[in-house]
Amino acid sequence: MEKEARVNYDEDVLTIDLNEKIKDSVPVDQFIIDLSPAERAVGLEILDASKFISKISGSKIDKSSLKNIKRAYLRDFKSKELIFVVVKLLVEIDKKEEEINVQAPVPILAVSN
Repeated sequence: MEKEARVNYDEDVLTIDLNEKIKDSVPVDQFIIDLSPAERAVGLEILDASKFISKISGSKIDKSSLKNIKRAYLRDFKSKELIFVVVKLLVEIDKKEEEINVQAPVPILAVSN
């Protein structure tokens, strides 16, 4: 289920979290995924966020846009081998609100170690 999340942007690191207890943090590529004791994704950090989000959105996303994210939502789901973390960001770009989706797959083996 998609839940509204808190957002913080500082030093080109975008943090999205559900304000829930964290058991472990797993680095994967340019993400750090925070997991609850039940191994649910409860947070995501995106390193070099302006570059990464510009690439996936196809639009130039500057740092000032990331400081003004209107809302963010986070959800996760598990397959046999992966936990998928999905974040929806509502960002104002050129005076228009745009939706940007970010997906971060986490190998379950990385969580089990």
